[in-house]
Amino acid sequence: MLDLVAKGGKDYLNKNYNHWPNRDWLGGKMLDEEAARQMAFVDKRLANIGCCGYTIVGDGASQQSISLINYYVQTYESGPLYLKSVDCTDHLAEGGEKDAEYVADGFIDTIKDVGGKPEEGEMKMVKDCVQIVGDGAAVNQAAWRLIEDRFPWIFCSWCIPHVTNLFFKDCCKQIPEINSIIERAEVINSWFRGHQRPAAMLSANCFKRYKKTLSLIRPTDTRFGLYFIMIHRLLRVQDGLEDTVKSEEYLGEGYVDDTAARYVLDVDFWQRAKALLQIMWPPMLILRFGDSDKPGTSKMYHYSKQVTKLLEDLEYPGVALPYGDKVLELWKGRVGDMLGDIHFAAAALDPQYHDLKYWEDPRVARGLDAAMQKALMVYESAEERRAKCIYIAKELEIYKMKQGVFAYEMTWLSAIELSAAAWWAKYKAEVPTLSWFAQRITAQVVSSSASERGHKANRKVSAKRLLAPRAGCDIIMMNPFACVVCLCLLVPSDVF
Repeated sequence: MLDLVAKGGKDYLNKNYNHWPNRDWLGGKMLDEEAARQMAFVDKRLANIGCCGYTIVGDGASQQSISLINYYVQTYESGPLYLKSVDCTDHLAEGGEKDAEYVADGFIDTIKDVGGKPEEGEMKMVKDCVQIVGDGAAVNQAAWRLIEDRFPWIFCSWCIPHVTNLFFKDCCKQIPEINSIIERAEVINSWFRGHQRPAAMLSANCFKRYKKTLSLIRPTDTRFGLYFIMIHRLLRVQDGLEDTVKSEEYLGEGYVDDTAARYVLDVDFWQRAKALLQIMWPPMLILRFGDSDKPGTSKMYHYSKQVTKLLEDLEYPGVALPYGDKVLELWKGRVGDMLGDIHFAAAALDPQYHDLKYWEDPRVARGLDAAMQKALMVYESAEERRAKCIYIAKELEIYKMKQGVFAYEMTWLSAIELSAAAWWAKYKAEVPTLSWFAQRITAQVVSSSASERGHKANRKVSAKRLLAPRAGCDIIMMNPFACVVCLCLLVPSDVF
């Protein structure tokens, strides 16, 4: 937007205010209008949460001397919606800490912001909150216990991509063979990403062989899954890499101690890399599925069982892979962190898995029971909770035995096209209480990725503020959806 305004030059004249755009106009009238429009949009979405409830996701980060916690609300109908960011800088400067009480208070205040008016009472404000999702840091787990003590119907869950990333971290740190393969892959990757001539030759050879350019992936220290995506990309361009290091042009450069070229031509390295990806790719699919804004609670138990079976059944012909059992052990250990009662109950009530009868699994049966008791705590009266529990038990038998409307084939065919929550909403007239419970637990997300993305927007805005100190603007962070307006404030007036 700024580029378009700047290109307008002196020919651009605002007809309503009869002056050229400057920082004061962009940061005043335009900001007020955009803020009002966005707040009306937020209020409209929060007013239509519906019976599925919502999930609050939160994540903290420190960047450029600023400590922030981002909060998003995620609903079944409309996906993630930015709520606010809390600047903890002053709190920490005054000797405070991001302890369990501080984090819990932040989540509770956010839930109340979503829920309604204070005069309606605390119960009314928070009853539609079904779940809180965040990373598994010790302070978060302690905060979750405080929240559940106060609001016992709220499920607190680990972010699935975060748990999966911890599994990859365990593999990298505890299995030397995997670490060795990654180190060699990083040598190749760094050489061809960080040196202009080798990078240009690789790009030309890849285009010649694959008819398109395939860029190498840059991993980061805390995103361990990226190491395996990096290896996957190296395997895709293996022929291009070999063409490059064997070419006369490359050899003519006379690189001394060319370790990357030796690794590229090492057949044993590529065999081990392929075997490593074969065992790591099933958990990678969990990471890719979980890292989205779609409801996923009903899918995680099913997918985790599939990954476990794939890891148990994998074979590696012609390659010695002594760490396969260790990877399976680490995966099973992390599945315990990944899945909670809400995931077990949602799997039992996903119509796509009805024929698998997951409710017969003891873990799922216990989770379904616990989730039902927890969800019903939203009702203040013990008598009402008991009555609802009886209704759910009766309607659950109808669902399990395919009686009533569930006896028709078309009922189950519709589950192919509809999400679990939408399917239960369609048949709520037949099983109203079970439908209410099923919608609440199957409509929730499994990732705090929205909050992570918010940090990226914060960093961009903070960087612009450092680049334009003359603007004299005290706004450090604004809603990511109003980022353009914020940047208008951060540009000095003499730009125009």
